[in-house]
Amino acid sequence: MLPTELASSLVTTRLSAGVAIDSVPLDNGFTGWSRRAVIDWPELGARLVVTAESPLDFLTVFIPPDLPFFCVEPVSHATDAVNLGGPSADVGRRQLDPGATLRASITLAAELAG
Repeated sequence: MLPTELASSLVTTRLSAGVAIDSVPLDNGFTGWSRRAVIDWPELGARLVVTAESPLDFLTVFIPPDLPFFCVEPVSHATDAVNLGGPSADVGRRQLDPGATLRASITLAAELAG
């Protein structure tokens, strides 16, 4: 299933305030994220802070229903960007010349909460 529109939802709005992972199945690509996400494990007193450099301007979050895992992934483009028209900052699609590279870093910082 690929996205067909850019839209907000109650679930995506709630994410910034914090939601329990096992309470919200989700498969979303996000635009306009701050390149910083915090994942808390209150039962362990720990958190993971995910930070990303440009051009990782999109964030994919996948929380499957009734399964004990989730995925949070900074990415450089919207889902299906290749079929969303020509190169555009709106979808993150870039065209590189032969031999060119595109680089970015992701930092995963484990912290004790509190």
